[in-house]
Amino acid sequence: MPILKLPPVVKTSISVFLVGVMGLLATGCASGTSSQAVNYPIRVWRFNQSVDPFRDTFNQFQTAHSNVTISYQNHTLDSYELDALASLASQTGPELWSIPSDWISDEQDRLVALPDNFFGEPSQNNNQTATDRVKKLYPPDVATSLIGTDNKVYGLASNFDLLRLYYNPDLFSQSFNSYQRSLGSSPSDSQIRPVQELLSAPGKTWDQILKQIPYLTRKSGGSITHSAIALGGADNTPDAQDVLALLMYQNGTEITSSDHTRTLFNTQQGTPSGTRVRPGENALSFYSSFAVPNNANYTWNPSLPQAMDAFGQGEVAMVIAYANFGSQLKSKYPQFQFSTADVPQINTTDAPVHLGRFSADTVTKAASSVNAGLSLLHETEQAIVVNNLARESKLRSPLLSTLTSQANDDAQSKAILTTRTVYKKNHTQFDASFLQMIRDVVQNGATPAGALDVGAQKINEILTPRLQAATPKPS
Repeated sequence: MPILKLPPVVKTSISVFLVGVMGLLATGCASGTSSQAVNYPIRVWRFNQSVDPFRDTFNQFQTAHSNVTISYQNHTLDSYELDALASLASQTGPELWSIPSDWISDEQDRLVALPDNFFGEPSQNNNQTATDRVKKLYPPDVATSLIGTDNKVYGLASNFDLLRLYYNPDLFSQSFNSYQRSLGSSPSDSQIRPVQELLSAPGKTWDQILKQIPYLTRKSGGSITHSAIALGGADNTPDAQDVLALLMYQNGTEITSSDHTRTLFNTQQGTPSGTRVRPGENALSFYSSFAVPNNANYTWNPSLPQAMDAFGQGEVAMVIAYANFGSQLKSKYPQFQFSTADVPQINTTDAPVHLGRFSADTVTKAASSVNAGLSLLHETEQAIVVNNLARESKLRSPLLSTLTSQANDDAQSKAILTTRTVYKKNHTQFDASFLQMIRDVVQNGATPAGALDVGAQKINEILTPRLQAATPKPS
């Protein structure tokens, strides 16, 4: 009877644990006899991902380790976390659990930290820890997201997803044609060409987007019938909390401190001219301006349909969202044609600022064999598997080596090299706090400054337990 053999990268650091587990794998002690083999399940849970990219890896692993049984479940994200937590509590898996990157801090206590020799013996790698190796495997914000509050690694990355600008080219053409007709029968080139150029594609900067709004927005009385961009809402626009976070990064503020113990998006910063500004307030004010009726940027409001339906039905020209927006759009409106572009920037002279997220592949402490889980994780995170998965998912590989090699030919890969991510302690409450800041300004009449302060206070309360735990008690 073959036993589970961990690759060398895992074996030494958990050798004490292996003595017991390898004995169980070989003798079947779980059944109370030495004649019956024990079967160790590895239940793999992922969301919005078919098994196809992993099939060969799973088959090869299972052939090599006949006392391991791999099963795969593909879930939607709607109840994914609650279903997984209930399953973990009942000890029915998952052993390998793929989670969104902004869940890592919430789930850290349920996850296995990677041993320092997961990537190879430290003595053969300049005594580098797993944390050291992860920092060389991925772009900076990806690596930081995988590292827990104890400086240990709690997962590996796959399927990187950028916020993108979705747009309807037909609405841009129609808007230009309407403008041209409004000029009468003999318009001059000086009238036509600037607007034709302006409406040839979505703006690369926010200033260009603002200039496009009057041409792409149509109103009937006080109602918006066609919108330039689905922006400014909290409940009928996708990923609103992350779009606001993107604007905060673009305005030059961090969301939290580097040790994640306090918020920074509500703090003041000095400018070269000596004035003091709050970049986070500027970001919230700008975001909400698209949904405030008396603002020149007004083109969206909470009473309009969900952005996906408005976009698919040709009632809004642009939407900012992640890749799942496009996938759902193709399913719901299969005949609708759209294009994508990079998110707008404040200007084209500074380095562009993007925001993204990824799947973090983890091993749970509830695994019947942590060794087996780590071993399979090691196999599924080989570069060829990760890169194939990215292609199959129409996303991007998070591996630094792959991104660097593709950067010259692929704009998204180049962008990911410096893309920001958001640390969210209690991702549900974090997102709710950001969305409430938007509602308070757009729907409840609060000032951006006031809403920002309330939101920061709520998030600081989320972060406070970490701060208290890190503060020594007086003797």
